[in-house]
Amino acid sequence: MSIPGSAVAVEHIFSSGRDTISLRHSRLSMETIRVLMVVKHCLRAVQSAVEEILGDD
Repeated sequence: MSIPGSAVAVEHIFSSGRDTISLRHSRLSMETIRVLMVVKHCLRAVQSAVEEILGDD
């Protein structure tokens, strides 16, 4: 039996969600949580693109 390659991506999403939905933020609406997770994903994508362009200096 092998573990599907998507398991890592799914685990990352759950970890990110856990960080967003903590005790301090437990009163956030579902829409706010969704928007925060999308923004976090976009920021990581931009950061990766910038690092790729600039290189590993």
